Amino acid sequence: MSYPISKLRNTLDVFLASVASVCFGLSFGHNYGADNQLVYMLGSLRLLDPSILQRDWFVTQTTQYHPTFKYLAAGLIAVDPRGWAIGIAHTAVVAAGALCMYALLRALCGPKRALPAFLMMLALAFQTRTDGATATYVFDKFFQPSTLASLGLLGAAAFFARGQWLASGLCAALSGLFHANYLVLLVMALLIAHLAMGREGLGPRLLLQLLVPSAVVLLFLPVLLGAANAPNQAAAQEILFKIRAPHHYDAIKHKGEFQSAVAWLLLGGAGALCLATRGAAPLRRVGALIAGLSAVIWGGLVLSTLFQLPKATQLFSWRLLPHSILLLQAVACAGAVTVMTEPRRARNVPNIALALVFGGVGSLCLLNAGRDDRTLAAIVLAISAAPLLVFLAHTGMEMLAPTAGGVRFGRWLRRAAVPVALLASLAIVVPVAVRQLKEYSARSNLVRGQGQDEQTLYAWMRERSPKDALFLTPPRMDTLRFWGQRAIVVDWKANAMMPGEIPEWFKRIKDVTGRSTIKGRSDLDAYEQMDEKRLQLLRSRYRVDYVVVRRDRERELGNHPVAFSNGRYVVLDVRAGI
Repeated sequence: MSYPISKLRNTLDVFLASVASVCFGLSFGHNYGADNQLVYMLGSLRLLDPSILQRDWFVTQTTQYHPTFKYLAAGLIAVDPRGWAIGIAHTAVVAAGALCMYALLRALCGPKRALPAFLMMLALAFQTRTDGATATYVFDKFFQPSTLASLGLLGAAAFFARGQWLASGLCAALSGLFHANYLVLLVMALLIAHLAMGREGLGPRLLLQLLVPSAVVLLFLPVLLGAANAPNQAAAQEILFKIRAPHHYDAIKHKGEFQSAVAWLLLGGAGALCLATRGAAPLRRVGALIAGLSAVIWGGLVLSTLFQLPKATQLFSWRLLPHSILLLQAVACAGAVTVMTEPRRARNVPNIALALVFGGVGSLCLLNAGRDDRTLAAIVLAISAAPLLVFLAHTGMEMLAPTAGGVRFGRWLRRAAVPVALLASLAIVVPVAVRQLKEYSARSNLVRGQGQDEQTLYAWMRERSPKDALFLTPPRMDTLRFWGQRAIVVDWKANAMMPGEIPEWFKRIKDVTGRSTIKGRSDLDAYEQMDEKRLQLLRSRYRVDYVVVRRDRERELGNHPVAFSNGRYVVLDVRAGI
């Protein structure tokens, strides 16, 4: 192939990968002011208007774990207060993360085979939404610190595969700059990965890889040491692990969710054996990185579950499980495309690879057997069957080789191998991508909008109530502080994370619900049973100015002026007599 044609093809491949990546980013929707953003963007609102939330305990008196993110988010909110800049930035970051995986695959299986392998991997990502066990993910619907941390991690992986240690370290530092938990886990994984690669050049490799991340560790060191040595450790861990966030920390309860990761370890191992016939150095590097991540993830799980070490649970090592799965999916797809495009090499693959494929595919199909949507099983079967069919066709061609027809068919098959792989990957990814993109509006609150009653309540709080007002609100309503831009006593979503601060958050939850024991989110409904006596107690304890209740509940709270009401909510002015 001549150089201009080769360059044109390379440009076209990059363009198609970019389009697919943007579509992947769009499939998450455009969202603002929801979920974790309600917590992580409060500091951004304060940067834009320091006069708000001054009396809010969570905003002003707890440690904020993501200081870097608040400046970026503040800039995007300033560009468009409606939130579209946030939504578009999220699409761009997710697309960039996908392109990092494309870059890794170019290193892993070569530029010609990278696009089909990438599209196969993207089909899996479209379907799984990059979700992992215990409510973890690579990317979610919302632009948040972990979104940027995941981008940094994937960038670090792409440069690691190429042996560009300094660039990989810069990406790892970017990941940690936006999320301290990623920083600690990724530094450990990278250290283990380099040790796994042997002694040759170990010192210079580690220096280049960890120089910049180590500087970021120093920036976060006071916070990390504070979390490790704070008082009330046992009480705080009990609250965090068993009451506030068992969906994250109780790995034993959710152990079934880890089975798919084991299946992908099998399939990734099979893919690596297929790639090993080419003897490429990038495979050795990617394998070392996956080994490092696995050591951190599964080692943390063993310490947390078998040995019941609270520090290991608090480290939350399995947060990186979806990222390791994505890397394993990339290796599996690269192996499949290698067999499709170089079927002769398949004869050199150890037979154990076939056993790994059967085990991985069987496990994933078993996990999906009881579900109404079995698309993931269909995708996995298609990715596994495509190289098998090509291998069988090639074997049949060699049996016919002595004939003129067999020779011509063999030549055609070798020339068409990469285009056939590309067509197969398009046949796999396009249907699932179209299906996921149809959910764009349903996944986008910027398109869907908010409820009318909520909008009018938020508007009244922002525009009609004093900026220094303190509201008592239903703890389930986690949107009021963000959209109303007024201080509140407490809500369930915005919990403190430092061990020394968690008990105060928990005490406030008990106070507003009136319950001496809180076992979980369902206990928050006790707020709706608040009577005048409890209200008076909360007024005097927290110096509350306004109380938000569901409509008709105001009758149980005494004779207080109604400051605002609509079809669902009533706001009482309780300042008199404080």
